[in-house]
Amino acid sequence: MNEKASNENVTQNTILYLKGYKSIGISLITCLCWVNFTESFQQNRDSPIG
Repeated sequence: MNEKASNENVTQNTILYLKGYKSIGISLITCLCWVNFTESFQQNRDSPIG
């Protein structure tokens, strides 16, 4: 009985960890996309438009 409870606790901790990792990954990807977008936008603005 005690072993089963600890196994469930580990499963819950793993799920919480994966959820946190997923949200961190989404934040990093969003940040990288935003940086790439702003850099390309600045390059387009700096280059003379014919």
